[in-house]
Amino acid sequence: MLSILKKAPWLLVAATLACTTYTGGNFPLQPAQQRRAATSADSVQLVQGPVDRTYVVVGKVHAHGRCNWFFGFTGCGDEQMQKLLREEAARLGATAIIDIRSGSFSRFEWSDVHLHGTAIAY
Repeated sequence: MLSILKKAPWLLVAATLACTTYTGGNFPLQPAQQRRAATSADSVQLVQGPVDRTYVVVGKVHAHGRCNWFFGFTGCGDEQMQKLLREEAARLGATAIIDIRSGSFSRFEWSDVHLHGTAIAY
């Protein structure tokens, strides 16, 4: 590996510039003794529009992606961001996410993409 970098140092620069990072977070809104057991991220639904069932709000969730816009093909994909949002909701024991909002911010070389939502349980 080191010999490759000595012969082509631009590979390290290109790999660094093309880097895409994802982070997530959650904020439980219930006291610790009332929190629900974690669920499967695959079972968490993303709900657009009104909810026609009774539910309990279990917390707020957030997914963040940062990508270099010079290499947009590695960018912050919707699927990866939604997967991260589901994972954070599953940690709270949620069965769905409502009120999903997105936002983005760009600098010269980086773009930040955010998804925020409310984790609920039916």
